[in-house]
Amino acid sequence: MDALAGLVIIFSLLCLRISTAVDTITVNQSIRDGETIISSGGSFGLGFFPQENSKNRFLGIFYRKVTPRTVVWIANRDIPLTDSSGVLKVTDQGALVLLNGANRIIFSSNASGPVENPIAQLLESGNLVVKNGNDDDPENFLWQSFDHPTSTLLPDMKIGRNKSTGQEWYLSSSKSSDDPSTGNFTYREMYYSYQLVDSSVVSMLVLQSNGKSERLIWTNGSGWNPYTSMPMDDCDGYASCGVHGFCNMNQVPKCDCLEGFQPKSPNNWAIGVWSDGCVRNKSLNFKAGDRFRSYSGVKLPDSRNSTYIDGMNLDKCKSECLRSPSCTAYANPNIQGGKGCLLWFGDLFDVRDMPDVRQEFFVRMDASELGTNSSSTEKKRRRVIMSLVSVMGVTLLGLALTFNVLKKKGQGVLVHNSEASHNNEDEKKDLESPFFDLDTILNATSNFSIANKIGEGGFGSVYKGMFQQGHEVAVKRLSKDSRQGLVEFKTEVMHIANLQHRNLVKLLGCCIHGQEKMLIYEYMPNKSLDSFIFGLNL
Repeated sequence: MDALAGLVIIFSLLCLRISTAVDTITVNQSIRDGETIISSGGSFGLGFFPQENSKNRFLGIFYRKVTPRTVVWIANRDIPLTDSSGVLKVTDQGALVLLNGANRIIFSSNASGPVENPIAQLLESGNLVVKNGNDDDPENFLWQSFDHPTSTLLPDMKIGRNKSTGQEWYLSSSKSSDDPSTGNFTYREMYYSYQLVDSSVVSMLVLQSNGKSERLIWTNGSGWNPYTSMPMDDCDGYASCGVHGFCNMNQVPKCDCLEGFQPKSPNNWAIGVWSDGCVRNKSLNFKAGDRFRSYSGVKLPDSRNSTYIDGMNLDKCKSECLRSPSCTAYANPNIQGGKGCLLWFGDLFDVRDMPDVRQEFFVRMDASELGTNSSSTEKKRRRVIMSLVSVMGVTLLGLALTFNVLKKKGQGVLVHNSEASHNNEDEKKDLESPFFDLDTILNATSNFSIANKIGEGGFGSVYKGMFQQGHEVAVKRLSKDSRQGLVEFKTEVMHIANLQHRNLVKLLGCCIHGQEKMLIYEYMPNKSLDSFIFGLNL
């Protein structure tokens, strides 16, 4: 009898070992702290793990063949267990539930269809699914962890939005490397997914606690190695210029407001603190007569407060936005020219310059910001003006010529003042960089013609120029409102001169004339350096 009892105990222990090595949980089974289930190929495990330097414990999916343990999904990241009493079960209703020692549910999934003989299974892809019996069709899964990512994107997972249902998939960072609870950053895209050509490669994309997203590849010799990372530049950080802000790495400062908007906190904006963003110059009352300002060569705003309508052309999309009492922008998200309407509601975030993108989007404005449409009264007024033109042609022509002269003066035409040149000789002391006289700069830039203007920022404007020898240059003309004095200008020139490098645009010299201060750089005709370093497809 004792021998039989011993055999029963041994058999029971053997069964327990088998149950913790399989990849499924049935209604009559459970996982307790210290037990795991393992995917069929052994790549992933599901079980409990501790938080570093804490008594908190979590249920998660982790790589089994990677050391140290790398967790890729957590069920209870914001409601940790405080001891080892956690139990994971599958209910008759097809829900996956995590219970604490008091038998309270701290995590639960919801079944999305009819339930029959539900089981939970950890797939070799790292996806934890709840399904009906042996139904392996992903379209019929009752629930899956791939639809609820935390901070890690595995191959075949996706980030994006279902245009029909509105369901959204996005990554959310952890608070820190020691605290897996939800942090301050999210990673959203219109659609993103990736697959591995070689299934033996171990790779994942992780949104780190500092907001940096990294594509990592595992090697046995050196562990996890970065393959690509974002942000690529300062504009890749989410909403780096705040609400209704526009980020452009090719200008200084990088942040500007969308047209028709102004900084909410001008003082903060002036010192480079852009988090408060921008507000409208004129409030939007959502009237039928509102108009739209178009933008192209930009990344579309964050789509979390948007709605997609399939099969709608751009004109109907505009009409749909005008009919809505809260629609602030619209676009066709299909860059291939297909039909589709994306409507934004409320504030616009995370717009940045992307000159190689052909998409356009349209921001709703009060009609007065863009000028009003012609009405019958306006047409009558124009007829009167035309009559006056025919009667007073000569007088109006004279006025027009006078206005043209005044306009040219207003565009910043400079006249070389020889007295000012003599006064600037002392100012040029201590500067080792070559000097250019004002006449040379005026000739090269066609007197700072608007047609030669290639950029503008808080520092002033940049003009393309051509010296008589055929040498192209870029002239940075400092604004009189930049609050940069002579000492600061000299310091900037000396610092830039000392930073000459083959990967930096070369400073050729400077020009000081009266209140005018200019820097002359070598002209770079093929966009900015980052487009060559990072490429166009990242």
